[in-house]
Amino acid sequence: MGCTKTSQIVIAVDAAVDADVDATVSSNNLQAGELACQYIGDRLKGKGNVVILNSISMDSVIQRVNGCENALSKYADIKILSKDQNAEGSRDGGLRVMSDLLTTSVATKVGETNFGCVDFGLKSFEFKLEEQDECEKDRNCN
Repeated sequence: MGCTKTSQIVIAVDAAVDADVDATVSSNNLQAGELACQYIGDRLKGKGNVVILNSISMDSVIQRVNGCENALSKYADIKILSKDQNAEGSRDGGLRVMSDLLTTSVATKVGETNFGCVDFGLKSFEFKLEEQDECEKDRNCN
């Protein structure tokens, strides 16, 4: 309201808000979660253990996690080991949560093959981050 009186434009981006806004821009977070986890399910060939790194409780995150769970529920041999750990939407938070999970009770449920998947995933993730860092240094990002 205050912004409207001062001619400021208020745009909500990917957030459910209970306020007067001039425009809302949002993605279909449920579908994004479904697509991402369908890809994961396909890559795991329908078998394995999965950890969903959650984040702060907000509408977009909740929808993505729900979409992920919807997609993974179609794979009878995929088990979600954890879905409620807050990784704070950061690389450091993700590392902390995964380290904790791998050294606690979740680790006892994960077989050697799954550690390979985790290791592969982390190495791929690290490579992408290194690639991004180099791109940002050169400012030749696409």
